Amino acid sequence: MVFYSAMIIVIYNQKDKKQMNRYFKSILLVAGLGSMLHATDDGPRMYWNAPVGTNILQAYFWTASGNSVTPENSQTSPYLDTDINIGILGYNRIVDVAGHSAIVTAVMTGGKVSGDTSKIYLNKDLRSSSGLGDLYLQGVINVFGAPALSAEAFADYRQDTVLSLLVGVTAPTGDYERDRALNLGMNRWNMRVGLPFMYTIGDWVPGEITTLEILPSVWFYGDNDDYTRLGLNLEQDPMYTLEAHITRDITTSLFVSLDYFVQRTGDSFVNGIQTGTANTSDSLGVTAGYMFNAQTQFQLRYAGTLSPDPDQGELEADMFQFNLNYFW
Repeated sequence: MVFYSAMIIVIYNQKDKKQMNRYFKSILLVAGLGSMLHATDDGPRMYWNAPVGTNILQAYFWTASGNSVTPENSQTSPYLDTDINIGILGYNRIVDVAGHSAIVTAVMTGGKVSGDTSKIYLNKDLRSSSGLGDLYLQGVINVFGAPALSAEAFADYRQDTVLSLLVGVTAPTGDYERDRALNLGMNRWNMRVGLPFMYTIGDWVPGEITTLEILPSVWFYGDNDDYTRLGLNLEQDPMYTLEAHITRDITTSLFVSLDYFVQRTGDSFVNGIQTGTANTSDSLGVTAGYMFNAQTQFQLRYAGTLSPDPDQGELEADMFQFNLNYFW
């Protein structure tokens, strides 16, 4: 599963104001490119507020095995065993939009998708795909709870209840060939709309922060008008997703999260004939994030689907992810 995110971990020391000012009032920005990239969860602590003008550079690696035909997990097959290995490079910037904090994001991916049809044919290999994936652009603007603040003003900010609006677009820039069953690119435009929500449980005390985070979203898919070697037209109904995280500080440098994600894919059609039916899949995972120094943070994540039924088109996957994030 793909995970795309832009997480922000706030760490400050009330006893040392000078150190807070030196490090953006002790802000550590963490980006976890989880699902904004595609159609899986974005990850915990992704949309916390941060000072205007902050930049985040992200480098991620994730590997997944299962029955997904595409890196975005929107299409599955009961007959395939696939392996997806992806490297992700992303850039985020915190900006001020009419007094509201906002995050603008650009993400590029590259890697390899390979698989076989050994479930129906003995050792039948499929042609793999390697190269660049589709470009993803996203904007997130706060509705309430996260005003646009300078680094100086941010020293007195305490996060409580936050609601934002997310809009993202995937452009068909990735590697795609119609005669391949597996591709890194999807040869279609996608659009995502979501409502990131965060609630702080208890006091906002670094080292003791606990949050509940919920993100409902919907993906709208354009047509792939060059599907299979026959050049057919693939249509897909929207996919609805819901992710939830309970996060907890262990120390001021370390947090953990219990992650849950559910997606309902829509029916699919080839030249107007239904070829895939809607189905629901859910997964459970854990995340650990550690601040290595004042500007660098890394995360480890694992997630796996719960009681999948691949014969019914449900997603079956196990995912490991490593994130390295740098901010200035």
